[in-house]
Amino acid sequence: MRQYGETVFMPAKSVTMSENGRCAYQGNLNHWIYPALGNLKMPDITPANISALLLSMQSQGKAHATCVKVYTILHSLFKMAYMADVILANPMDKAEHPKPRKGEIKDKDVESCTTEEVQRIFVALENEPLKWHVLMRLLIDTGIRRGECCGLQWKDIDFKADTITIRGNLCYTPQKGIYLDTPKSGKVRIIDVDPEIMGLLQQLRLEQMSHAISTYVFTQQDSPEPMHLQSPARYMQKFAKNMMCPDFIPISSVTRLPASQLPTEPMWLVYPKS
Repeated sequence: MRQYGETVFMPAKSVTMSENGRCAYQGNLNHWIYPALGNLKMPDITPANISALLLSMQSQGKAHATCVKVYTILHSLFKMAYMADVILANPMDKAEHPKPRKGEIKDKDVESCTTEEVQRIFVALENEPLKWHVLMRLLIDTGIRRGECCGLQWKDIDFKADTITIRGNLCYTPQKGIYLDTPKSGKVRIIDVDPEIMGLLQQLRLEQMSHAISTYVFTQQDSPEPMHLQSPARYMQKFAKNMMCPDFIPISSVTRLPASQLPTEPMWLVYPKS
C-alpha cells in the first residue's frame, strides 16, 4: 500500500491540493496509515484491517476529528485504486465511519458574547500594545481568517477608501516554513473597514517604520518577517487570562451576533466557552 500511496495517490492529490492540505495528508499517512497498512498488498486489505486501525486510534484517545481525517484519506485512496482497477473491491464500502466517543459529543449551540462583554473587550484592548490592538479589532470587526489577517500587506490597505483587500493567506508547513498562499476561498475580496480601525492602522504603520520596514502589516518583534500563525492564538490566551476569562475558543471560531446586539456594524465576536 505504501508504494501505491507514494507513487500514485499523493502525486495525483498534490496537483489539486494546497500545500497545507498536502502536508496534512502526508502526515496522516506517515503517522497512522503506513505503520498499520503500508506493508500489506492493496488487494489484501480488508474492512476489518481498516476498522482495527480506527479503533486503535480511538483507544489511544485520539480526537474524533483525527480519526475522521484518516478515514477520509483512506476512502479517497481506495476509491482511486478501485476506479483505476488496481483492486476489484473497495474495502471502504464496508468500513464504518468513525463515531465519536460519548465524551466527544458536544452541543453545537454556542453562547455568544453580550454587547457589554464586547465593550469590555474593546476597553481592555486600548491598554494593549498597538499591534495586538489593531489585529484583534480587525479579527473581531471584519471576521477575516487568522491567516488572512497575518498575511495582510500594506499594499492591501486603501486608506482613502477605508477598505482592505484580502488577496493572500499566510500558511505554515514544516517543509516550507511560513509562506503566503491564496485565500481559502480562492477569490480576492474587498472589505469595508471602520474608519477608527483605519486610523489605528495608520498609527501602526508609523510605529512599525521606526523599528523595521516591512511589506507586511503584522510582523514579528523588531523584524520585517510576517507574524507567525500561532502568535495570535498565544496572545489571545494571555489576553483572556488577564481579563479573568481563561477559556476562549480558537480565533477561527467566530460568528456574527444579531444586529440588535451589536454596538456598531459590522461586528464579529470571539466566544468564550463558558
